[in-house]
Amino acid sequence: MRRTDSLTHKLTQLEQSLQTWRKNRHHREPVPESLWQGAAGLARTEGVSRIARSLHLNFYELKKRAQAGQPSRTTVADRPAFVELPWAAAQEMAAACTIELENRAGSKMRVQLAGRAGELIALAEVFWRQGG
Repeated sequence: MRRTDSLTHKLTQLEQSLQTWRKNRHHREPVPESLWQGAAGLARTEGVSRIARSLHLNFYELKKRAQAGQPSRTTVADRPAFVELPWAAAQEMAAACTIELENRAGSKMRVQLAGRAGELIALAEVFWRQGG
């Protein structure tokens, strides 16, 4: 079955379920959650406007439900500005390592250590003192 055939089939099934519910519902009864979930799933892949129009559902309610099922997008403000490594982990660092950092502007910093973490700690202390 092609994608469009599958979509048409799912949309037709959901439309028939909604029609049946609308014929048998009590006055002002809310749309059942199972029907909202089906519509929200289709809206995530096919677009909220298209599905809301096809099924005669409230656009804003469908949009809210479609977005609720998606993983949230992290913004720059949500990301940590600083990540602290436990002191014990820094002390037990491998004999040789390379640490590469890149900021949002694309600037890069590369630190190569041939010994223990003490060198990195000293470098970080100088770096932080210059910023203050």
